[in-house]
Amino acid sequence: MPQLVGSLCVICRERIQDVLEGRICDGCHNAVHNRCGEPTAVQSVDERCPSCGVNLIQAKFLTQNEERERRVRSAPQGSYPVSNVCPKCGNAAFKKRKPDKWIAFTADRVCTACQTRYTPPTPSWAGVVFMLVGLVLAGVGFLGVIIGLLRGAAGVPAMLCEGSVGVIGVLAIVHGLRSLMSPGKV
Repeated sequence: MPQLVGSLCVICRERIQDVLEGRICDGCHNAVHNRCGEPTAVQSVDERCPSCGVNLIQAKFLTQNEERERRVRSAPQGSYPVSNVCPKCGNAAFKKRKPDKWIAFTADRVCTACQTRYTPPTPSWAGVVFMLVGLVLAGVGFLGVIIGLLRGAAGVPAMLCEGSVGVIGVLAIVHGLRSLMSPGKV
């Protein structure tokens, strides 16, 4: 049985806030407000629910779209496949979505045909930028550690900070290399 509270009324498309203001229709099993769901006097058995009067074809279409949107919203963050076109159906048409990752060069995409969310690959120019910035960070960070070691152990906290900058630089270089060596996959 579907959840009533928080569901959208199949007729007016507004949320049902309380169990007293809505019900699950006995005929079509959709959530419906008490004020909206009334049987119609003239009914076509094929198109209208005899209990609440909703157009069954329209209700099925709307319910399927809501389910697709719910799946897109509830997908784990950052776990989307990387592709230039929809990885599920191959469709090139998409809607843009705000990316979940900290670093993204373009918006994530949702296929207009099957509602699959995917991430476009890192562009080649971004891989080069990652490598150049990584080289600068790694050089400055590790040079700071070497100078700190030559001065003595008095600057240990500073060396830890500089070493961290160097590690971040190495990670940026690795990501840049991965995006250049495996275009379309990172």
